[in-house]
Amino acid sequence: MIEIVTYNPNWPAEFDAFRADLLDALGPLARRVDHIGSTAVPGLGAKDIIDVQVTVAALSSEVVDRLCAAGFVYRADITQDHVPPGMTEAPALWAKRYFHQKPGQRRANIHVRQAGNPNQSYPLLFRDYLRAHPNSAAAIDRVKRAIAQHHPDDIEAYYDIKDPVYDLIWDAAQGWAADIEREGPYSAILPNRGMTKTTMTADLILRDVIESDLPILFEQGRDPTAVHMAAFTAKDPNDRAAFDAHWAWILNDPSITVQTIVADGRVAGSITSYVGDVGLEVSYWLGREFWGRGIASAALAQFLQKQTHRPIRGRAAADNLASIRVLEKCGFVHVSHERGYANARGAEIDEVLLELP
Repeated sequence: MIEIVTYNPNWPAEFDAFRADLLDALGPLARRVDHIGSTAVPGLGAKDIIDVQVTVAALSSEVVDRLCAAGFVYRADITQDHVPPGMTEAPALWAKRYFHQKPGQRRANIHVRQAGNPNQSYPLLFRDYLRAHPNSAAAIDRVKRAIAQHHPDDIEAYYDIKDPVYDLIWDAAQGWAADIEREGPYSAILPNRGMTKTTMTADLILRDVIESDLPILFEQGRDPTAVHMAAFTAKDPNDRAAFDAHWAWILNDPSITVQTIVADGRVAGSITSYVGDVGLEVSYWLGREFWGRGIASAALAQFLQKQTHRPIRGRAAADNLASIRVLEKCGFVHVSHERGYANARGAEIDEVLLELP
């Protein structure tokens, strides 16, 4: 029976357990392991099954052999993904290897896909688009619940209806990805659309933080979607007293440089440099309504003209592809991966450290 359950905040931690297991089984064959599907979108209802994507350089027999040897259940009968309308239908571009969890583990679907293919980028785009657009996520939630209600015992009908519904937001998701960065993490699904990267930043300035900025920054900093994406946040983003104390410390510490990001005359976020564990670091926060307009990249580039000390480093959760790309656009290069406790996820997750030499 198909059952859509309310979002479970334990799902990210349950994914982390699968991720560790898969990395142990595959070693360097796994380029990355991502939490995908509805269980990866905060607030979205889903079947209580963790969807995992393993990205590999090639769909080799060694990948299959290693996962089978580790105990994962191979489904040799499932080798292709759904092809959205308008996409090239070449079977090699939509090929995958498909597994279920080991016997005794909680339920999971494990999709092994080749790096650079559109079916590898597709689920990352959908996950990030729905995280950034809660109204679209809510609509998907309603559709899935309705299908499950009318076809509770027909999994084929469930996917026959759900897949075209997902395709309805396909163009919007691709346009959103292009606005973030055409050559970014979704580039495999953007070719042949005749699109060029455009930013919609009309007027951007950085200025000193003033007291009237703080209530706006507080509201931006407790947006659930933004908090989840950032991951490494305050323990309770809704604690105004803790926020005020933190900002009082920032504004009174001469070693910290902080500016308000103003776009079109509105407070869009803040950007900061500070001395961290590895030397000088930069961090920014942008209100979600300002995402997808090139503002983060422009603000960081402008800030780096003022903060000229080098090297300077930046961090992002490993699955926060948009923030990683912002750093890369400004010349930062990857130097290491770390693992730390993320308050917003309630678990240890991977973090990427980048440096501008």
